[in-house]
Amino acid sequence: MLLRAAREFLDEFYEGCIPGERWHEVERSVEESGTYRHTFEELEFGARAAWRNSARCIGRLFWRNLEVFDCREVSGPCEIFEACRRHVAWSTREGRIRPAITVFSPEAPPVHNRQFFSYAGFAECGDPQSRDLTERALTLGWRPEREGDFCLLPFMVGEQWFEWQAGDCLEVPIEHPELDWSAFAWRWYALPAVSNMRLEIGGVFYGTAPFSGYYMVTEVGSRDLGDARRYNVLPKIAEALGIAGQPLWQDRASYELNRAVLHSFRQAGVTMVDHHTASSQFMLFCQQEEAARRPVSAQWSWIVPPTCASATEVFFTPMRDLRLCPNFHNP
Repeated sequence: MLLRAAREFLDEFYEGCIPGERWHEVERSVEESGTYRHTFEELEFGARAAWRNSARCIGRLFWRNLEVFDCREVSGPCEIFEACRRHVAWSTREGRIRPAITVFSPEAPPVHNRQFFSYAGFAECGDPQSRDLTERALTLGWRPEREGDFCLLPFMVGEQWFEWQAGDCLEVPIEHPELDWSAFAWRWYALPAVSNMRLEIGGVFYGTAPFSGYYMVTEVGSRDLGDARRYNVLPKIAEALGIAGQPLWQDRASYELNRAVLHSFRQAGVTMVDHHTASSQFMLFCQQEEAARRPVSAQWSWIVPPTCASATEVFFTPMRDLRLCPNFHNP
């Protein structure tokens, strides 16, 4: 099974002509150790192809530009954390976000955070989605200076935790372009970096391979802040606008929230794409893949934005999750 997956991947990488010496090397390694090691060039292509094949991502147009950091020789939790800090610094670039992935060895201890950065979830405040992760951090010995809605969780790898240093996490205060929202004191982090998914390349699984891109506005506005199961801020916005209880108050509040998020990121000089632009970019990606005679794998519920969905072209596009490889897998 592993040799078949390896051959399928190497066939794609070498465009159907695997060098005999390389294939014999892979066969010998699998026979002797049960696995094989990718060259850097294979790893780089595999990581980029995994992004290209990721059925839940709308922003795959730029998959060839993914920067790949090879950290397969790094194994200790402290060294992993420092490598992730370097990843953050390179990707964040004071807001001019660049997509990147850092790949550690298949034997590296797992990162428990869903993303590099996330806010803690407490009984009375914070992000409800993070309550399990917050409990893990507390069990490992982390103690926050104070509980609050935007208390940054530590980085947890193996059985250790590490506090992010000052300047690691760029955060954006959420301000409305016209209304006074200073009383809300909402903010969000600039760099979305998924850190607990498994990367599969040619039958080899990298359990620790954090990947970062940049946000689409509705991810922060409609989902993170607006979702009733998350920060649930729409009722507060409706009250501030004086429209609570009126027909379609949720729609108006959501629009103003997404408008504020996009305005705030742009004012801060942080890369963010709106959902209409992202939809057009995805359709161009599909055209390019069709021209390359490659199938496009996509999950409709993840690709179609949660706001103004039917005004985007992706809403009317048939999609299938083909489970292509290389790819990223949920933990």
